[in-house]
Amino acid sequence: MLPDIILLDGPVGSGKGTQANLLSQKFGYYQFGFGTELRDFVSEFASQPEHPNYAKAIEIEGILTRGDNVNPEDLLMVAGKKIEALIQADQKIVIDSVKTMGAFEWLSDITKGSNISGLLVQLYLDINVTLERLSHRYYAPHIKDLPFNSYEEALKHCLEGEAPIRRQDDQNVDRIYRQYELYNENRDNIKHIMTETGDFKYLQISGFDSILDVFDKILEYLEV
Repeated sequence: MLPDIILLDGPVGSGKGTQANLLSQKFGYYQFGFGTELRDFVSEFASQPEHPNYAKAIEIEGILTRGDNVNPEDLLMVAGKKIEALIQADQKIVIDSVKTMGAFEWLSDITKGSNISGLLVQLYLDINVTLERLSHRYYAPHIKDLPFNSYEEALKHCLEGEAPIRRQDDQNVDRIYRQYELYNENRDNIKHIMTETGDFKYLQISGFDSILDVFDKILEYLEV
């Protein structure tokens, strides 16, 4: 039986979003990313000085730019209710970015002792490979959550009048190093929180492998 929640964890550039998209397409999982929710929050409110959420959006924008951890309370304020609603609707979820230890703890708490089954997949990757991948990562503007590995590949998916874009985050080397360091500092603790404190199963895969090889390993573990 497929797990109710698949949590993809790994450093930036390890392929979390791509694997989440593949799982979504094949099994109907709802693709959810805390990072995406935060960027959408900033995009909506950071340009509205009169809105009550303006100051918080500016604060979060600065945190994301630096590559620091977002306050767990802010993260759950932006995204927590949406996850709870998906769970209540019995919608299977694949989560491709979590952002803070507090969010991992929250996910562990809401699933522990329940009928909700979960799988933590950790993808590991060298920082030099990370930097190389991000230097070639492009997006089609209307598909903001699916990265492509080259300008040419992204161009094939662009609508008329669009051109491939790169995220500012992918070009901020200091931020990339900072996120990579944070991931390595927290990796073992994340595994402990989700598998020993929580009830998630565990799978570790090398992010060096090709997209399809990684996906095949996930499918093999799921026995589908």
